[in-house]
Parts: sequence; C-alpha cells; structure tokens
Amino acid sequence: MRSCILDIIKQTLIYGLLPVVLTSALTANAHMSVVSKELSTIEEPGAHEEPSAHEELSDSQEISADHYIPYDEFIDEDSSEDDSDPCLELEPVPADDQGCSFEEAFQSLSDHPEHLYPYAYLPSLLADQGQASIKLFVYGSLMDCRSAAQTLCTSALKTRELARAYGVKTIYNRSVPYVFLPHWGVPENPYAIAMLNTAVSQRYEDVALGILLDIPVSSITPLLAREVGYDLKPVVVQSWSEPKGSISHHSGQYKVAYILSSPTPSQYTGAHLLPREGYYQRVMEAAKSNGEHFYKEWLENTYLADGVTTVGYYELYRDKVTNEFDQYDYTACVGL
Repeated sequence: MRSCILDIIKQTLIYGLLPVVLTSALTANAHMSVVSKELSTIEEPGAHEEPSAHEELSDSQEISADHYIPYDEFIDEDSSEDDSDPCLELEPVPADDQGCSFEEAFQSLSDHPEHLYPYAYLPSLLADQGQASIKLFVYGSLMDCRSAAQTLCTSALKTRELARAYGVKTIYNRSVPYVFLPHWGVPENPYAIAMLNTAVSQRYEDVALGILLDIPVSSITPLLAREVGYDLKPVVVQSWSEPKGSISHHSGQYKVAYILSSPTPSQYTGAHLLPREGYYQRVMEAAKSNGEHFYKEWLENTYLADGVTTVGYYELYRDKVTNEFDQYDYTACVGL
C-alpha cells in the first residue's frame, strides 16, 4: 500500500488544494470546496464497443450469493458496536398507500418539485403543507440498517420495503476524496474514491434497486447533514416483491418517491473513478443481506462511473477492469 503521504500528494494533484477538513457533520460550505477536475457526462450504453463488458452473463458466469465475502474487518466509525439489526417488526403498508398505475405515477412527477441541495427549508415547507413525512428511495450505505440507524429514526426504519425505481441508474461516480471520509480506509489507487450516486433518466428500462422508506420531517435535517451535495428528485417506484415487467402499467402498484441524486456532471461527480473499497464492501454486504434474488438483480443494475460496466461484471473481472482503467488513467493524467 502506498504511504499516506504519497496518496495525499496524488489527491492534491488530481483535485487541487483541499483547504478544509471535514468534521463529523459535513457542512455545505466545507464540501463546496471540493472541485472535481474530471467532469464528464455518463456514456450511454453502446457509446463505445466493449462487447465482453456488456454481454449478458452466461449460466457459467452467473454470480452466486456465496460469491461475495463479507468485509468483516471494516466498521463504520458512526456505527455502534452492537451489530443487532434495528430493522425489526416492519409496519404494514397503509391501505390508502397502495399505489396507482405507472401512467398516473409518471404524470404526477410534475406535482413533486425537485429540492436542490441544500434544502434546509424542506421541514418547514412540509409542515406548512400539513405533510408529516416524505417517501425516500435509498441505496448505497443507507440500505444497511446499522448505517441508516445513525441518521434515521426507528419509525422510518420500520417502514423499509425492497423496491425498484424506474428511470434511474445507480452509478459509482460520486467523487469523495478520502481525506474527507478517512474512516472508509485509504485507497491504494488514488482514483478509487467513488461512492454511489444516481442519474435520473426517466427511461423506463433504467432500473435501480434499493429500499423505500417513509421519512418523517424530523429526520430530514440529519439526512441533509449526512448526504452533502445530493438533491432530492422525484421518481416512480414499485415494490420489489412484484416481478419486474410482469405488472401491467394500468395496475395500482406504482407510487412516487424522492431519491438522492448529485448532478452529473458537477463538482461532486467524476467519470473516471473506481469504487471506494471500504464503502463498496459495506454496500455489497447490505445488498446481499436482502436475499440472493435481490442481490443478483442489484449486481446487474448498479454501474461503475462509466455508466456501462455493471458491478456484476466488475466482481467477476475486477483485475481486467482495473488494468484497463489504469491504462486509460495514465493517458488522462498526461495533462495534470
């Protein structure tokens, strides 16, 4: 492993001088000093030809639920030592919250305004509207009950439901230099600093897997402090218990929820990044904890920063992907 000094020098070359140090509660002003030099739009599938990376996995290549090895050594600095699962006794979905048709949900997106970060006004706005909570589709570390419990209240965790979000891609392109979140470990590769983000495309074929929660107004402020730089955008969601593609658009299985999404491109994102290993392992563990079928579908609907290479492919051919990335990386670094 490279020394911390060399890593910090490389981070400085890539991202410029970083004049602030993140405290345990990131403020908007501190994070706004992080400017990524790698601004690029997400490549559409088929934008360049890499057949081996895009082909469907054959039966012999399919990743089993046992393929993933838990990263037991890692402990989130915000997690308690008690590993007991706080997500117990889930509350049933209220009868008046059973959803609507896809067309109705999609058309109602315009009735749900985007909330751009920072959205400190949101709790009072919801209170003025007589709204006690909002629906939030979460992914990444918020899928992990222990991690989510550090930010969200117990009543929110009891509403968790496996879900799909349509018109959304989940992508490892959120650029977070390791000096800001050192508890995720020091990456060997200075470009391995990506955390999960979403790109809202509104294309029905783009599907993200995650957890649907009902977030009370009281949890919005701590959520804002944790998810720096993420806007809240409305998307159409469906319970994951319903088979994908088998439900008629006219049936009442869809609803609107908000999703955390940093703009791409922006100072918060980069197109030429690899996943942050400690964070990546925590998210893998969270996805796998939801069962084999959910895990396999999640692998094939979660992407690296290029928006093309799936995490499932990355798991099978990590050395190949890393080597190809390094070759590109050296070319990209010439102008630094």
